[in-house]
Amino acid sequence: MPKKLSRLHLNPLQVAIAVVIVFVMLFMFGYTNRVIKARELQAEVQMWENEVQLVQKQVERNRDYREYVKSDAYVIEKAHRDLGWGFPNEVAVWVIGRDDDPLVASAPAPVEAVPYWQQWQQRFLGPQ
Repeated sequence: MPKKLSRLHLNPLQVAIAVVIVFVMLFMFGYTNRVIKARELQAEVQMWENEVQLVQKQVERNRDYREYVKSDAYVIEKAHRDLGWGFPNEVAVWVIGRDDDPLVASAPAPVEAVPYWQQWQQRFLGPQ
């Protein structure tokens, strides 16, 4: 005779406890997801606030530079430096070279004329 399968006997208290445990686990899972999402959003908000501060600083620098560009001092400096202009009765002086400049002060040493065959030998075999 086949064996009879026994039924699982649960009383209503055990069913209620199991349902409560399932609901608590679902609540914890949902709450954890919301906490993680909130932290990610807070980090993104902080990143954008930092970005806004950097852009505000850049706007202030640009505003200050714009005011400087609008001033007469900028126009005079540009005329003197880039265009070589001056005020009336001003003498323009351009410094072409300096004595302490290593490129101007030291002239290259004279190069000895080397025969072609020796130049080719140096190119193929290296300096000897």
